[in-house]
Amino acid sequence: MEQLREFWAMGGHGQYVWPAFGLAFGILLAMALQSWLLRRRLRQKLAALQGDTRDET
Repeated sequence: MEQLREFWAMGGHGQYVWPAFGLAFGILLAMALQSWLLRRRLRQKLAALQGDTRDET
């Protein structure tokens, strides 16, 4: 159990390391979501331009 506590503490730098990891993960997640939403919107726009009104997601 002590080893796990030491791992989370990261030699006293855990208070900086873990928020940095969390922020990076959050940014990557937001970018993935934004890309997915843009792809969906563009596919709908393309379908409308082609005269196809069915929703392909």
